[in-house]
Formats: sequence, structure tokens, C-alpha cells
Amino acid sequence: MIEEIKDDPAALKQAAIVVIAVPLIYRLNPWANFDERSILVAGDTLEIYTHGGTLGWTLGIALGSVTLALSAWVLSALVFRFVAVKLLGSPSGGTTWNEIARPLGFTSAIYILGLGTGIPVIGLLVSIVLPIWTTAMEVVILSQIFQISKLRALATVTVTWIVALIFLVVLIWMVVSQVGRPVERLIPMTPPG
Repeated sequence: MIEEIKDDPAALKQAAIVVIAVPLIYRLNPWANFDERSILVAGDTLEIYTHGGTLGWTLGIALGSVTLALSAWVLSALVFRFVAVKLLGSPSGGTTWNEIARPLGFTSAIYILGLGTGIPVIGLLVSIVLPIWTTAMEVVILSQIFQISKLRALATVTVTWIVALIFLVVLIWMVVSQVGRPVERLIPMTPPG
């Protein structure tokens, strides 16, 4: 079945619909609270702001979730291909990123179970099981697409997540290192006159 999805060009659109639909459905979670909190540190004071609950806030979060899901889907397919072909020497070097993206997109469907994360006990169980289940599905998909062993497919997934983690840490460090810096340091300002 993975080979059929990989070889079907129409499956890319269907996979994209799944990737888009899951975060939108997740936003309808009746058990979750999507109000966000921001922490502002100014000198010796710590202020916590709560925002959210409006239609604009909900739509903004939904749009952001869809954008993040689509970006992660495309980037993961590209990085999986790079790691499998270039770093681990897969024999299926001619596989394109969208042939990987088609079956990977359908793995997002499992996150519908994330609707249960707001329920006590079940939420904890779902939060533990979902990443493990997704990783197992990715290993099976990559193993079949690249015609490699499950161990090499697991190595591909592991290396990809390490690269993603390093990228995320660098990105967070870049943002955090700029927090609290005066604007004059970021944007050179010339005095009037």
C-alpha cells in the first residue's frame, strides 16, 4: 500500500488535505484550553499576560498551526530524503521528495487522537503513545520507500530529528539572545538634525 501511495501523483493532494485538516480539527478540541500566556521580564519585575479566547486569536492560531504542519511535512520529506540518500547511502537514490511526502502526509492522521490530550489520564497516555507510533510509521514508510532495513530507517529518522532539534535550538537561541536588547542595537538610529 505504501508503494501505491508513493507512485500515485493524486495522493499528494490527498496527503496535503490530511496535513491541513488535522490541526484544524485539533483546534476544535472541546477539552483543551488554547489561551496562551506570555511572560515579560522587565528589570526586576515579572509580568504574566494571558491572551486568547477571541475569534481572531483562534483563527490566527489555526492558521499558524496549518502553516507549521505544512512546513514540517515538506521539510521532513526533504530532510528524510537527504539523510537516507546522501548520508546513509540508500540504493533508491532516484526517489523524489514528493514520493516520500505522499505516504508521510497520511501519518498525520494519527494525530486526530490528540483530541484526547485534554482528558486527564487519557491525555497523558495519548501524549506518550503518539510520538512513538508516528516514529514507528515513519520507519516502516522509509524502509519500504528506500528499500533499506528497519534499523537504517530508524537511523534516518533519528538523524533527521537530531538535525531538526539542532536547528530549533539555534533558532530559539537567536530569538532569546535578542530579547531585552534595546532597539537601538538592532536598528541603527541616527540623531535628528
